[in-house]
Amino acid sequence: MSNLIHGFEIISKNPLPEFNAVGVYARHKKTGLELYHVLNDDDENLFSYNFMTSSPNSTGVAHIIEHTVLCGSKNYPLKDPFMVLAKQSVNTFLNAMTYPDKTVYPASSVVEADYFNLMSVYGDAVFFPNLDEWAFKQEGHRFELDENGKMSVQGVVLNEMRANYSDFDGVMYDWAASSICQGSIYAKDSGGSPLEIPDLTYEEYKAFHKKYYHPVNCRIFLMGNIPTEKQMKFLEDKFLCKFEAAEKPPFVPPIEPYAEPRFFSVPAPAGGPASAEEMTKDSVMLNWLLPETSDTEKLMQAYLIGEVLIGHSGAYLNKVLLESGIGEDLYPYNGIGKSLRNITLTIGMKGIEKGKHEDFKKLVFEALEDLVKKGIDPKEIETAVHSIDFSNREIRRNYGPFGINLMERAMAGWAYGVSPEKTLQYTPVFEKVKKDLASDKRYIEKLIEKYLIKNKHHALVRVYPDADFCKRLDESLEKRAENFNAGLTDEDRRAMLKEQEKMNEFKQKSDSPEMLALIPHLSKKDLPPLPPPSPEELTLIGKVPLVMHEQPTNGIGYFQLAFPVDTLNEEDYKYLPLLSSCITGMGTDSLSWSEVSSTLANLMGGFSASAAVFTANKNLSLLKNTDKLRLSDVAGRDWLFLSGKILGELIPEAVSFVLHFLNEISFDDTKRLNDLVTQRKNDFESLLALDGNSLALLRANAPLSEKNARREMLSGLTQLNFLRNLYAKVKGDNSENAVSKKGNSELNKLSKKLSSIYKSIMSSGLIIELTGTKENLASLKTALEKNLKDFKAPDEADKIVFENPFKFKRTEKTRLELIPASLQVGFAVSVFKSAQFGSKEQASESILCKWLSSGPMWEKIRSIGGAYGAFTVPMSLEELLAFVSYRDPNPINSLLEFLNSIDQTLSEDFSEETIEKLITGRYSREIVPLTPAAKGAAAFRDLLSGISYSEKKEMVEKMLETTADDLRSCAKKLSAQRDSLSSVVLASDTALSQKEAVKEFYPSPILSEKV
Repeated sequence: MSNLIHGFEIISKNPLPEFNAVGVYARHKKTGLELYHVLNDDDENLFSYNFMTSSPNSTGVAHIIEHTVLCGSKNYPLKDPFMVLAKQSVNTFLNAMTYPDKTVYPASSVVEADYFNLMSVYGDAVFFPNLDEWAFKQEGHRFELDENGKMSVQGVVLNEMRANYSDFDGVMYDWAASSICQGSIYAKDSGGSPLEIPDLTYEEYKAFHKKYYHPVNCRIFLMGNIPTEKQMKFLEDKFLCKFEAAEKPPFVPPIEPYAEPRFFSVPAPAGGPASAEEMTKDSVMLNWLLPETSDTEKLMQAYLIGEVLIGHSGAYLNKVLLESGIGEDLYPYNGIGKSLRNITLTIGMKGIEKGKHEDFKKLVFEALEDLVKKGIDPKEIETAVHSIDFSNREIRRNYGPFGINLMERAMAGWAYGVSPEKTLQYTPVFEKVKKDLASDKRYIEKLIEKYLIKNKHHALVRVYPDADFCKRLDESLEKRAENFNAGLTDEDRRAMLKEQEKMNEFKQKSDSPEMLALIPHLSKKDLPPLPPPSPEELTLIGKVPLVMHEQPTNGIGYFQLAFPVDTLNEEDYKYLPLLSSCITGMGTDSLSWSEVSSTLANLMGGFSASAAVFTANKNLSLLKNTDKLRLSDVAGRDWLFLSGKILGELIPEAVSFVLHFLNEISFDDTKRLNDLVTQRKNDFESLLALDGNSLALLRANAPLSEKNARREMLSGLTQLNFLRNLYAKVKGDNSENAVSKKGNSELNKLSKKLSSIYKSIMSSGLIIELTGTKENLASLKTALEKNLKDFKAPDEADKIVFENPFKFKRTEKTRLELIPASLQVGFAVSVFKSAQFGSKEQASESILCKWLSSGPMWEKIRSIGGAYGAFTVPMSLEELLAFVSYRDPNPINSLLEFLNSIDQTLSEDFSEETIEKLITGRYSREIVPLTPAAKGAAAFRDLLSGISYSEKKEMVEKMLETTADDLRSCAKKLSAQRDSLSSVVLASDTALSQKEAVKEFYPSPILSEKV
């Protein structure tokens, strides 16, 4: 026992040069819990409790447990410890996620005391949860009677998954795995099918936790600079000493290989008002099962295959599919997957005529065989290698700390009994693959033949649009509710209503001060200082302003070329998103689009284009100009950004190519243009189910300013309708008839239109931002100096008359727009006018937002109403404040709850401690670490908005001084606006039919066309 450290035995301790860290691998002797620590010098420490959770069905039991363990535990018996943490912790990440075969509970913080608070609450939640029946019913499923006596099935997870099953691509994504995993747990939906979630019993739910949530089945991943021994002691004293040994649940068994390929034909919800022709088109995909994810060398081989075949828009197989004419668009989730026990590859297309699925399969296999026979272009192999090298080198923070990415890598083998170190480091393994590649000129061809052509474990899946898909799902749940209701007596129903009322009162009742005190919090004096401003240098290349940010980017240079677009008229403005796709997707007179794509992919780690609307700081006149730049020339303007990232050694060649390409781009390839219209339109279609809250927010903001109207035109429902109309016009065109019509086709008109807009933008000047190491910046600047002769500083903004098509009519005081859509659940938004930018009142509003989102809105809209989310969105420069519900079964009612939550604030007796907790919780947003590249990008955004670091710091200082009276004062001013709001509900016809409930506030709602 003397060799044990707080009950742990060290399995290994090895250097991790790829991450400038040491890897400590340990096992708790008594319980069998395993721990892996990436020990480095990072102040942002992360932990993740990870459990292998193999669900044998699609009842969503693992998903529901992920939600409910955070609804009270042995040492923290509050209603919702998770929201208490969200309200008061200075965490930099706080979440829980259900994967197909595991459930993970990660959190991170830059403050050690806060970190251990998080680890304590999360550990108690996973090991000692209360698992009360009310939590099971709230988060999972329950029958519920409304005031009219109508019975329904409700539940947060149920409604979340109803939203997932409203999305065509989401259903297709699920079948990508299911089709090649028949007979295994991966054929089931770990998130839960809305048709099966109500089958889960409370007893089965508790038994699942008992089976899988013992330390023997737990893998704890750690990353950061807190000593391993200190964390071991904490885990032992808090949790592990209370457990005895237990039998470990079996690992997920290997997936049984298919003797022959399989075929599936499955329905998915038709999106939007699909035309008769669109209803005749299918989406088709081929899915392959490859070796296990724990074999990192084979994973790198799979990545190589993926990069060669579909790594960029002009990659071999993408080009074959797009130029074949068999379909309209590539499936957005094509690629290598590693979330299952095995690696997977998906290749699919949308818009394929019914009955042509076998033709698609034949086309893919013939293309693969032809490639193997003729050999891969060495330039494409070089491009694939560059892409993987770049990915391995770049410091990323996608949906959380970089440690989340490393945790997922470690779990790729650890979940199945393989040491986490074997799957954690990619670079040394890929170096071996590169050596093998150099010694065998047909290395990748052999892999394609082995893993794809000769691999019988693959499936062809035809996914067809079904206009009644959502309707049938609704009817099934309604039938279940009706059958339950039919078995009740009147006395049963009265008792049920009484129980519902009692439960809702419980959910709205605040935890006692004694309960809340169980979760420690930091005081204001314990808060870490704000991160310092990013170092910034302003200079000129000729007349072009250059903004440089020196950052430790691991040898990668980042650039942004920003061209002003606020001189465009309203008609041209709507073309900007399509133009963005064309800039990165078209060719030149001498290079085809696929050749340009290949060259960009070979030279760069990414190249993108996007348009953005900026609002200027109203205190701009108080900011200091420099001799290089007058802020009023750039702040608050609208821009087209061309952004790229390049390995340091490739900077000269890459910059030269990009700038020459921008001078030579051609929009004449009408066949390619037709593809890009389709792709852009399909990208927007998917937003309805996935990001409907953003669409509703853009629409609700649009009447309130010209800037917001422009944002809606670029990124909202107006853009979706524009793309649908454009798609309808051009879809009959092709290159042959376009030529025969001598420029009169819709595609030729579009080509000329885009060319005209592009030339106008390119002649309007630009400002450039660079981020990188000192060497990167010098190299980028030198390369730009050689290629910027034809460019100038941004033109002054012309006062273009822009008539806001959304603005309120003179007789309109308030507005509610009801937008019907084919959705299982909806989205509600109400927008209020907020305090002046930079004022003490606006600082206090940010604390009020924290209170509303984590308090009354969460309780009324999520806990009681069953929505997946409810939150506020402060827009400080626009001086607006939005209330939003997300995946909401009753969005009309949420409009009332927005107002009720404000009223609750007016009567709330805030203690000084409560205010301090809200302040510390809100402060966490100010200290979330940024990647080096993100620091440069954020500083550039501030420049283009006219915001100084000193202003941001002053705003935080004002926020720290917020009082209870300040909150009530802010709430009072918001409450006074209840008769002058801009609101939008995006939902099904059934949900919108409840509009009479808000007639008092919205007597004349506007019913828009169905989207």
